[in-house]
Amino acid sequence: MSQHVNGRIENRIRFKRIRSLIVVLSLLLTSCDGGRGERYLIVHADDAGMCDSVNRATMAAMDQGVVSSASLMVPCPGFEDFAAYVREHPDKDFGIHFVLTSDLPADGWGPVLDPDQVPSLVNEDGCFWETPGEVVSHAVVDEVEKELRAQIEHALEAGVDISNVDTHRFVMFERR
Repeated sequence: MSQHVNGRIENRIRFKRIRSLIVVLSLLLTSCDGGRGERYLIVHADDAGMCDSVNRATMAAMDQGVVSSASLMVPCPGFEDFAAYVREHPDKDFGIHFVLTSDLPADGWGPVLDPDQVPSLVNEDGCFWETPGEVVSHAVVDEVEKELRAQIEHALEAGVDISNVDTHRFVMFERR
């Protein structure tokens, strides 16, 4: 088998491990009801931190009790503002919405890490690729892992008590 094919197989295996890790983390971070058989409805909002309008809508929905959980897009322009809201509301449920795409190309965003550290994740402008397909066709798994770890660390440093993780545009579930 060629080195290229072996590399693609190895990357596919690593992507599966990352997807499995996300599922395991989600299960570990989910509260259990202690066998009481109680059911809970969790209304979750993702994309917090994307921009000011999303932040305002998410904050209002959480303040009104319509939304009970939200996940933050750490690399995005509105992250710091939403992180301030998180710190002011420690009783609420927040997680990370892992980002590897920039679906607003006019206002594109890039990785938490310097683009030189994760060159396979960014376009020529240093922004994330626009579509999940572009990510899958370019991404090197080790760089994906480095960036996701950096997003976790940045969120923790900003005071986010991470209770859940999910992925923006389902990019982690894309296949090569």
